[in-house]
Amino acid sequence: MASAAKPRAPWHLWVVGLLTLLFNFGGVADYVGTHAFPDTYLAQFDAETRAYFLGFPAWQVAFWAFGVWGSFVASILVLARSRYAFHSLLVGLLGLAVMTLVQYTSTMPASIDTPGVHIFNAVIWAVQLLLLWYIVRQSTAGVLR
Repeated sequence: MASAAKPRAPWHLWVVGLLTLLFNFGGVADYVGTHAFPDTYLAQFDAETRAYFLGFPAWQVAFWAFGVWGSFVASILVLARSRYAFHSLLVGLLGLAVMTLVQYTSTMPASIDTPGVHIFNAVIWAVQLLLLWYIVRQSTAGVLR
């Protein structure tokens, strides 16, 4: 029995995949910079802010990793036309949700408790939720297999 032909990848799949890959790479770079090169990467911050980032307990670091890596891999899986992009993004959203909850229920240093940081957090959420919507639509259309 012959299988049905898979729909071609629409042009916007490449645009969405590449743009979100670049966007999510920013989170990966931030995570890696903070943990692999803290002396140089965090040098831009005052001592209180450096202590804040370096003081995360292991469980919080794990959820940060889930957030950035889950979202980054989801973008790669969109480009690979894989339905597993959905599952990867759910891991990313779980990490993002926990980190957002922790951020807004703890005392942040004044250097990062700024309107710009809060706006950027809203942008992160918007991008990830729009990516989720896109993944669901492309899965339903049979583009992600």
